[in-house]
Formats: sequence, structure tokens, C-alpha cells
Amino acid sequence: MRQWTLTAIMLLAALPVRAQDAPDSGDTKMATALFETVAKVPVTVALLGGGSRTGEMIITHFRPSGPGPFPVVVMSHGRAGDAAGRAKPERQRFMRVTRYWVSRGFAVIVPTRLGYGATGVEPDTEFSGRCDNRNFGPMAEASAHQIRVAVTYATGLAWVDKQRVVLMGQSVGG
Repeated sequence: MRQWTLTAIMLLAALPVRAQDAPDSGDTKMATALFETVAKVPVTVALLGGGSRTGEMIITHFRPSGPGPFPVVVMSHGRAGDAAGRAKPERQRFMRVTRYWVSRGFAVIVPTRLGYGATGVEPDTEFSGRCDNRNFGPMAEASAHQIRVAVTYATGLAWVDKQRVVLMGQSVGG
């Protein structure tokens, strides 16, 4: 297990994920060669000011050819501070990162958390308060909870190796 962990860390260190790589510039054509499919998974998150939001997280998944099971990478997006930034893209895909992992025999799960893209941007489920009074705990918990839901979803897929899961992300998604 240590060997596997070390290998995953080395691979992650070798793969830069820059903010400008994250958005998928409008190309929404399904990547059939990567067996791309989209699912909606129910999730509820607590809001900073109290209450909660329930909705459907969009999960885009990709896999190599064959029956599997494949190790899986769950790739989580970062956070845009304003509603316009959170609205695009409608669904996260990270095609450059996805192609890298799928070409190496991994399945890839890319959740689009509530508050982003087609899930709807209001209310902002990861709002952390005004600039002069931030509370990052609820924001981190909202993101982490949705990532856990995505991992649970992923490990329920027949073609995913439940023992080999890599979490990868940027900013709030990391």
C-alpha cells in the first residue's frame, strides 16, 4: 500500500493543474473514446448562515476501455468567488487531466458541486462570509462533504476498484 501511495503522490506532483487548464472552453461534445457519461447524485449541504441546500450534484465520469475494475481519480474543481465565475462551465470535465489519467488505466470522476454550473449558483453553498469576517470551516465542510458523496458514488460503480482511489483537486476542491 505504501508503494501505491508513493507512486500516486509522485504522479500528482508531475502533473501540473493550473487554473487556466480547469475550464473546458465550451466543448461539450461527449468524449465517447473515454466512455464519458453524466450522472446526477442527490446531496445536501449545510449553509454558513444556517439551513441547508439539497440538490443534484453533476458527476461526469470517464474510464478506459475494458471491463475493469480500474483505479479511480476523483478530480475536484476549485472555487470562483462570484456568481458569474461559478456559472461556467455548466459541468466540470478537466479534459487534459482526464485524458492523462485514462491513458494510464484510471477511471476519472469529476463532480460539479452544488453552487456551480448547471447545479445553480444560488445559494452559494461555499460562501465563507464577508472579507473582514471569513469563516472557512463551513465552506471546507460543504466541499469535503460533496467530494465524499462523489467517492461513495464512484466506489459503487462496477468498473471501479474500490481499494484504489486517488483524490485530486485544486483550491477549495483540493
